[in-house]
Amino acid sequence: MVTPAKTCVPKSPLRASLTCASCAVAWGLFVPNADAADLISPLPAKAPADAQIYDWTGFYVGGHVGLALGNSNWTANATTPGAPPVSGSLSMYQSPNAFYESGSWLMGVQGGYNYMLHNRVVLGVEADATFPTFQDLSGLSTGGITNFTSPTLGAVTYSEVMLSSGTLRSRIGYAPGNWLFYATGGLAWRPSTVRT
Repeated sequence: MVTPAKTCVPKSPLRASLTCASCAVAWGLFVPNADAADLISPLPAKAPADAQIYDWTGFYVGGHVGLALGNSNWTANATTPGAPPVSGSLSMYQSPNAFYESGSWLMGVQGGYNYMLHNRVVLGVEADATFPTFQDLSGLSTGGITNFTSPTLGAVTYSEVMLSSGTLRSRIGYAPGNWLFYATGGLAWRPSTVRT
C-alpha cells in the first residue's frame, strides 16, 4: 500500500515568513561563502607598475642669495716712459651691515629649461643675474678700496665695485631617478666700476 507524502504547510503567512528567514540564516552561517569571483578562473597576475619615474623636462625659475669673497689684483702702468708700474691687491669682501643694507652679500634670479631624453640624459640651458647690495658711505658694496703712493703718480686711491654679474650656460647631465648629475659651461660677465 502506498501512503501519500505528508507536506508541511504553515498555518499562517507570518509563520511561513519566519520559517523561510530562519532557513536563510542557518544556510548563511553553515555554508561557506561563495563570491562571484570564485565562479571565474583567476587571471594571470600582472607585474606591479613601476614607481613614478621623475622627469626633469620643463621650465624653472628661482632666486639665490650669496656672499662674495676674493681678491682683485691690479696694475697701474706709469705714464712716464721707463717708470716701473705700480701693482697691488685688494679684498672684494665687505662685512655685511644690515642697518645700511650694505656689504658683500648679493641676491639674484635664475631660470632655465631642461629636456630629458628617453635614455635619462638631460639637456638644458640656464641664465642668471646677480646684483650686489646698496653701496655704503665710501661707495662700496661688493668691492674694495686701497690707497697707495707712487713716485710717478703721487698719492692715489684705487677702488673697484661690482655692479652686477650674470651667466648664460648650457647643461648636459644624467638623471638616475630624482638626482641629476651634470656638467655646465657657458658665458659669464661682471661689469664693475674702477676709480683711481
